[in-house]
Amino acid sequence: MELPFHLRALPPEALDVLRFFSGLDEPIAHASLIMDEVGLSERLFGKVVRRLVTKGYLQMSGDQIYRLSDLGGSSVEELAAYDETAPADASDEIESTTIAQQMHRHLVAVFPRPLTAGSAADVYVGFSPATSTVDQTADLVVRFSIVNGEPSRPQEKAFNLAAGAAYQVFHVAPGAYQQV
Repeated sequence: MELPFHLRALPPEALDVLRFFSGLDEPIAHASLIMDEVGLSERLFGKVVRRLVTKGYLQMSGDQIYRLSDLGGSSVEELAAYDETAPADASDEIESTTIAQQMHRHLVAVFPRPLTAGSAADVYVGFSPATSTVDQTADLVVRFSIVNGEPSRPQEKAFNLAAGAAYQVFHVAPGAYQQV
């Protein structure tokens, strides 16, 4: 069984937090308990929890009390199913595979020449074709944000990179500023 893409996009520490919740009778825990049990510093915990809350896996239900959301609960089940079928040394296998198989690509972003305040524009973000023969694909998420314009929150687009070129379109609207 392969780990679902939405879970592969999370950092390993976030997966450890989800695993921690799988061992609880009630899917509720205080921040200090999570940090102690998972072995996270306050700073790393802050980053991990922010990502899990933003992505909808956790909800803050009180003063540093976190609860699994519906998405978090189903993701914990998917993670448990993956852990049961994954080889014991899967992390070593993944690391050696990653080192052995590298794909070098150039990220390209194309903006329209004039960006006019308040007018929507399309920005093309993609990857140039592979310069060598590629027999596998790679899943990748590009996060795009714009300062002094809309959307003010980052947009994400998923890529399944093979040998050919690939691109996605991001829709933006610059604000009434001198720079975007």
